[in-house]
Amino acid sequence: MGSLQIQSWPQIGAIPPEGSVSVVIATAERGAWLDRALRSVMREAGARVFARVFVVLNGRPDAETQRVRSAWEAFGSASPVAVDWIELDVPIYPGAARNQALPRVSTEWILFLDDDAYLPEGAGRRIAATLAAAMRDVDLIGGPNLTPPGSSSFQTDAGRALGTLWGSWISRRRFAPLPVSTGDEAVSDHDLMLCNLLVRNGTILRRCGGFDSSLVCAEENDLIRRMIAAGANARYDIRFWVFHERRDGWRRFCRQVFVYARGRVQALQRSPGGLHLAHVLPSIAVAYGLAWVLSPSLRSSFSAALPALLYLLLNTAFAIRCSSFRSFFLFPAIHASYGLGFLWEGGRALVGTINRVSARGRTRELPNPRL
Repeated sequence: MGSLQIQSWPQIGAIPPEGSVSVVIATAERGAWLDRALRSVMREAGARVFARVFVVLNGRPDAETQRVRSAWEAFGSASPVAVDWIELDVPIYPGAARNQALPRVSTEWILFLDDDAYLPEGAGRRIAATLAAAMRDVDLIGGPNLTPPGSSSFQTDAGRALGTLWGSWISRRRFAPLPVSTGDEAVSDHDLMLCNLLVRNGTILRRCGGFDSSLVCAEENDLIRRMIAAGANARYDIRFWVFHERRDGWRRFCRQVFVYARGRVQALQRSPGGLHLAHVLPSIAVAYGLAWVLSPSLRSSFSAALPALLYLLLNTAFAIRCSSFRSFFLFPAIHASYGLGFLWEGGRALVGTINRVSARGRTRELPNPRL
């Protein structure tokens, strides 16, 4: 990180009050990752910004998660930061699970940390400095999530690919420490991610009602957009970064991107104004690819082949930039998985809308019993 240019913040002498941050972690059957996340928070207890950790067990914990819970409960008051456990009998969507912790938080700030993410050394001091520089005029603070040291070559390549313009376009700041060009540049839900998101526990969050409990994924996009629309100020700071476990292997990685695209569609149904060309281009590419395979006439037309040639050229250029032969295939995997997920959830939404309209039409056609 030393070679990166850190975004400049105003030099403010004030420091945030001790214990001004509560950490919320939702987890389900990932005990080893949860233990790592908790240990990273405890290691940063010396910064004295963390007041309490709320762990939401989303469904009955498996044996490994239960062992982790028992081990931490055995610490009791000896734990550097107190840990509260909230156990849910039945698994629910991630946003709904995190909402279970919100009524218990009394601190000014909430740090939402994924169970597969963890704080790097020195994160506590950096969070304290970030909050000191944004004490009154900021409600949302986020930064990049980076590939952990010791990751497999697949995970490392996946992290590199996600951090490029070709891999994530408008969301690439989530995966690479790319400072904003000016302090006035607008920050949106595309820049911030729930695996490391600081949210002011104030009026705007309460007015927005927390996360949308019906979203399968991308619930932070929906909340961030609603908070910004309600007047919240958001900042992206590359000093506020975490390590985030990449999915290892093609199937798990593609499934994660597929599910994320589904969540994006659900969020867009609630906030259509957030639609960007980047959201639909992968779906267009998937449709073009299918047409290319199924239509011999399309394959024989040079003009129809130009999009494919342009894609191949850009894909090769970014793969070379990533210095990874695997990236040449990772980029199409990202685009195809996202495009298919977007089309799948978009199709489900369309069918649901048609069914609702048809049901209303049938209701209007029913005879009036009073006649």
